Amino acid sequence: MKGLKPTPVLKECKISTGSIGRWQAGSAPNSDAVIALAEYLNCSTDLLLTGSEYVKPGEPQPLSQDESDILAMFRSLPGNLQDMCFAYMKSACDTYRAMQEEEKRLLG
Repeated sequence: MKGLKPTPVLKECKISTGSIGRWQAGSAPNSDAVIALAEYLNCSTDLLLTGSEYVKPGEPQPLSQDESDILAMFRSLPGNLQDMCFAYMKSACDTYRAMQEEEKRLLG
C-alpha cells in the first residue's frame, strides 16, 4: 500500500476526496467507503479499520511480512546454519524470559 496517493485512490473508488478531511477530523467513514477501499487495496475491512486482521479465538495469528521474510531466509539456509540460528533464537528468548521473570520478582 506504500506509494499510493490518497486522492487518486478515492477517485478510483468513487469516494469524495473531501472525505479525507472529515476522517482526519475524527469522522468515521461509511461502510460503503470502507468496503470500496478494501476491495481496491485487496485487504480486509478489519485491516483498514483496526490495523490488523481479525483472528477467531483459538486460531493461529497470520504471519506478518517480517515473520514471513524471516521464515523464508531461515529455510534458505543449509541445515547446520538453521541449527545455529535456532540455538541463537532459543537463547535470546530464554534470556528475555528470565529478564521478565526477574523484573516481575523485583517489582513484586
